[in-house]
Amino acid sequence: MTYSSAAEITKKLITLPTVNPPGNELAAQEYLQALLEDGGFAVQRFTMTADRPNLVTRLPGAGQRPPLLFYGHTDVVGVEGQQWDFPPFAAVESDGLLFGRGALDMKAGVAMLVHTLLRAKAENLRPAGDIILALVVDEESGGAAGMQYLLSEHPVIFAGVEHAIGEFGGFPLYAFGRKFYRIGVSQKQYAHLQLRLHAPGGHGSLPARNTVLAKLGQALVKLDQAAMPYHKTPLVEHIISLMADNVSPPDQEILRGLLDPETFAGSLAAIGPGQERFESLFRDTANPTIVRVGDKFNVIPSAVLVEIDARILPGRTAADVVAELQALLGDDVEIEILAAGPTTKPTVDYTLFDTLAAILIELDPTGIPIPYLFNESPDGRLLEDAGMQNYGFLPMNLPPEIDLPSLIHGPNERVPLAAIQFGADALYELLKRY
Repeated sequence: MTYSSAAEITKKLITLPTVNPPGNELAAQEYLQALLEDGGFAVQRFTMTADRPNLVTRLPGAGQRPPLLFYGHTDVVGVEGQQWDFPPFAAVESDGLLFGRGALDMKAGVAMLVHTLLRAKAENLRPAGDIILALVVDEESGGAAGMQYLLSEHPVIFAGVEHAIGEFGGFPLYAFGRKFYRIGVSQKQYAHLQLRLHAPGGHGSLPARNTVLAKLGQALVKLDQAAMPYHKTPLVEHIISLMADNVSPPDQEILRGLLDPETFAGSLAAIGPGQERFESLFRDTANPTIVRVGDKFNVIPSAVLVEIDARILPGRTAADVVAELQALLGDDVEIEILAAGPTTKPTVDYTLFDTLAAILIELDPTGIPIPYLFNESPDGRLLEDAGMQNYGFLPMNLPPEIDLPSLIHGPNERVPLAAIQFGADALYELLKRY
């Protein structure tokens, strides 16, 4: 039986634009369904929104272990206002790199997962437990028509599942002269907050002081210049301690200094470029993204709304962040929680971690696998809320100049073709060891 390579699947998916909103995932989902059915899989469709089907199939196992969930999403973010070297939906290859929206987030990951199941079926591989594959829509807008829908309306799909493999992780962090492979074991909770400020308005021709726009400027400056409070969690203490064990003594001191609030700032400064990756492990973030104020040229507005993208450490809540923002901004700023994802649990189930780490060491002995907490909030947060441990494990052996978190959602999103095959090999090895 022949089957498409992970790179070939990735290229095809990139050429099928699935920008969300609105999504338009149908062509991509139909392509994947045809691939799987041609490979001998029975594929089910579960649809909340017309022409946005979620796909589910299963590779039978030996019944000796619980089912293992593979999952991914086919929607992508848009490209409006971005300057690309190549058309973002043309899947152009250049110097061993594949350019295109979704190359990293996460059409290459979907391709790896699909390729792995096709290869397993072709080679008659039978893992110890069933492998369930869920290819969903709508992740980039929160998952209401995708993973949320499957979990709430079709929970039988996930019966018996204890662990899930998908976004976000398995790629390198180059730091302190070492190469650390970050296996995602947790992610921050997201929250959509809104600030409301008031002040007297009036006619635009009159002298004005202490306007709502002045208050807005003061609030934005505070948000920009004041760091959110320091919080050390057990997971992050474990991550930093593991990294410190694998670097030289001077760097050990810098890393261990992050674990003490008294030396945190100095250690962070000593890291230099890239320090924000470490700072985010110890702080919630609250970044203003949208401002809504005024609708008439000659009227001084009396109210302004500011939308905030907050990402929250495990064990903490959106209410905790609101309290800290209120203390920073003052009581005359009203703060409302518009939406919040599931609270991220403070504990981690490491059952599969050693297996995943061993696979990476075998494929790339130069790398050091570590568990990791990611700022992004993928569908794994929903799976964990439903009682499964999510592992961000879509491995890519990326060079230092390809920093995945900074490239996703931006212009010239790209992936080395060799990295796609690396991930496909790693996932197949997981099936063999599961």
